[in-house]
Amino acid sequence: MLSQRIILHAVLASQGDEGARQTAHDALALFERSHETLSRGSPELPMPADRRLVDAFHGPQGADTPIREFIGLAHRALQPAGRLGPHTVPALPRLTAQATPVLNLLQRLTQLYETLALESAKTRRRQSADLIDRIQRVAREARIVTFNARVGAARAGAVGREFAAVADILARITEEVEHLAKQAGQMNA
Repeated sequence: MLSQRIILHAVLASQGDEGARQTAHDALALFERSHETLSRGSPELPMPADRRLVDAFHGPQGADTPIREFIGLAHRALQPAGRLGPHTVPALPRLTAQATPVLNLLQRLTQLYETLALESAKTRRRQSADLIDRIQRVAREARIVTFNARVGAARAGAVGREFAAVADILARITEEVEHLAKQAGQMNA
């Protein structure tokens, strides 16, 4: 996870590895953007309306505050040695102490997202199956109408030829709808 990469490279940067400092900064920037998107939403990924997710981020035991604290600690820990302030020195030990709690928190959030994704997929499959069932019922009704239209056209004799042609087209359309519904049902299974 990014949190672990941030901590590892912050420790390496504290030992003078400037490449590690840049890697940590890059990882921290990505971590910040990801957290903002997941906790607040964005045009590409709106905040889901599921109350469990909103509570997971912003409820009484929400993840937003501890994650933002972790981000702040990481920023302080990554200050170059020449710019050490009064809060920089203890930031790295506090940051490393947050490794396990933040990782556990992120894993709980990941599990919640997975649970919500599975529930959403299950709902979409059920909705798709319901839609396919409705399409199949309409196709069966259309088949009955087509049969009755053919019978009516046959009874009408020569006058019913045009009606018979329309009934044939409706029969082909009905067969195609039934075939597509069957394919959709197989894809949904």
